Amino acid sequence: MIDVLQKIAVRIRPLRPVAFVAGLLCLAALGVIVFGSPASGAGNRYLMPAIVGFIWCLSAYGFIDTFQAVPDKVEPSAGFFARMKRRIARGWFWFLALLFGISTLAALFLTLKLGSFWLGKYYGLTVFSFCFREDQVHER
Repeated sequence: MIDVLQKIAVRIRPLRPVAFVAGLLCLAALGVIVFGSPASGAGNRYLMPAIVGFIWCLSAYGFIDTFQAVPDKVEPSAGFFARMKRRIARGWFWFLALLFGISTLAALFLTLKLGSFWLGKYYGLTVFSFCFREDQVHER
C-alpha cells in the first residue's frame, strides 16, 4: 500500500507548489479575516472556506512531500541489520499512512460540517444535514 501511495505522490508531484501557494493564500485570508476585519464581522463570510482550503492544501502538500521517498522493500540478500533498518523505515511510513488516512477522514468530516453550516447560514441551503443533530440544524 505504501508503494501505491508513493506512486501517487510521485505522479502528482507537480502540484506541490500549487498546494503550497494555495495554502499560503488561504492562511493569509485567515489572517486578514481574523485580525484585519472590522468588528462588524462582514469578512467572516469567508472564514470557513479559508479554513477548509488551508486544511486541504496542507494535507495535499504533506502527502506529496512525505510519500514521494518511501524506502524500497527488503532484499533477502541484505544483512540482518540492513533488513531491520529497512523494515523499521517502512514501518514508519505505514504508521504515517495510517495517520494520513485518519487525518483525511477528519478533514472530510470537518469539510462536510463546515460546508453544510456555511451553505445554510449564508445561502439558506440545507445540504448534508445528516452531519448535524436535529437541534443543530440552522433554520432561516
